[in-house]
Amino acid sequence: MGTNNRVTVFVGNYGSGKTELSINYALDLARQGQQVALVDLDIINPYFRSREKADLLESQGVHVVLPPAEYVMSEVPAMPPEVAGFIANKDYHVVIDVGGDNTGATALGRFADLIKNTGYRMLMVVNTNRPDTASPAGIITVMHSIEAAGGLSVTALVSNTNLAWETDLELVQQGQKILEQVSLQTGLPIDFIVVERSLYEQVKEHFPHRQVFPIDIMMRLQWAQT
Repeated sequence: MGTNNRVTVFVGNYGSGKTELSINYALDLARQGQQVALVDLDIINPYFRSREKADLLESQGVHVVLPPAEYVMSEVPAMPPEVAGFIANKDYHVVIDVGGDNTGATALGRFADLIKNTGYRMLMVVNTNRPDTASPAGIITVMHSIEAAGGLSVTALVSNTNLAWETDLELVQQGQKILEQVSLQTGLPIDFIVVERSLYEQVKEHFPHRQVFPIDIMMRLQWAQT
């Protein structure tokens, strides 16, 4: 694997929050002055896709790579030809949002060799409130299925246990405890904890030695707030 790791791949099962994180992560890189391309490889979930926020992202300096126009918002697994170009372009930090579980990861497999040669981080986003990732064994099973389908290995874990606006510190603590068990069993580090911005100070105070990444919730439907 290369050493510059300018390709960041977010994977996770349905409801993990990886699309939300991908968008916020790309915007954060752009605010730091980096050239950023966000690649939407989510060919599975028609409801929470980074492509829905393409205009916002472009206005903030993030280039969004989508399937050809005739396939946007469809379930046809058409990969935009420019994906490989951005991965190979040393001027860009590339953020890749991969579809949920091993089925969605098959799209990633088309670019696995190129990504390996470029250098990458593949972060598995985990929400322990989802049935398939509620236990260490479940998380590891999902991780291995994604790795097999995508042709790349997870390099670190991301703690994103949440219930949208109902999330509190206790819930974050519970999720972190489970993910620490996964870290011990697999040897994978926990890269950071994700929290909605209003919880940042509280979580950072409780986990002073952990990196905490605050996000703004953008992809939830309005009815989810009620």
